[in-house]
Amino acid sequence: MSLSAYRQAYTRASDAISKLQSQKAKETAKVADLNKRSRAASDAARKSKQPSTINSKLQEASRHADAAARAQKELGRIEEKIGAEQKKAASAQKNIDREEARLQKQRDVAATNAARSQNQRMSQMGKNILRHDEMHHETRAELAKLKALPEKITVAFFASDPGSDYGSRLLLDEEVRAIEHNLRLSDHRE
Repeated sequence: MSLSAYRQAYTRASDAISKLQSQKAKETAKVADLNKRSRAASDAARKSKQPSTINSKLQEASRHADAAARAQKELGRIEEKIGAEQKKAASAQKNIDREEARLQKQRDVAATNAARSQNQRMSQMGKNILRHDEMHHETRAELAKLKALPEKITVAFFASDPGSDYGSRLLLDEEVRAIEHNLRLSDHRE
């Protein structure tokens, strides 16, 4: 059952106990009233001198005493019902406590997992920040190397062609044009 079902069971038992307590109070008052009437009738019978009055007052006292006994029995049944409802309420309260403890444990586990996940994310962010910092240092070092290069580089090209005929010629002029063309296409040509 769920926590709300246990709470409803506890509320029902508590409401039943309240109603039974009210009935018990009424029944207790009824018993007291009937006992008072029985005593009053007995007292009247003792004080009377007339046999008919004595007889009627004793019958009245007996009738009230019987009614008080029946009311006393009803009072005993009400107290049994109160005991049964108190038992139900105690059981429902035990279930409520157990369910709340279980739910609290779930919340604690969820909080622990969330904290662990948060720590992992923070650790990863720290690693990413360190890596980012390393990349900045590497970039600064590369920029420093580039700044250390001379502003102008002179390229000297020496070539000789020992071949005299067209088939054995090295085509050095075409090679120079290709080098110049690639230098013009490079990023740092100036």
